[in-house]
Amino acid sequence: MDETLVCAYESSSLPATLRTQAVEAGLHCFDMECTSPVKDAEGRQRVNRVTVFERPGLHEFLQRTSEFADLVLFTAALEGLIFSTICIF
Repeated sequence: MDETLVCAYESSSLPATLRTQAVEAGLHCFDMECTSPVKDAEGRQRVNRVTVFERPGLHEFLQRTSEFADLVLFTAALEGLIFSTICIF
């Protein structure tokens, strides 16, 4: 899934101009928070804020392929990202 169906960037490192250009070009994106398995110095779960960009034609691709195949998505991303991304489909 990573870098093929969606691209996710840590929101704080994403230049505002890049997001603006992507949206103006017609890409759909959304912001979300993912809980990391990494804990901070006080032992609290770390929360990562990410911006996710969908590839053009993503929804149509998943819809059409799901008509004749069971879809299995793999990712190296944080668990929260994959669950949140799947929920939008």
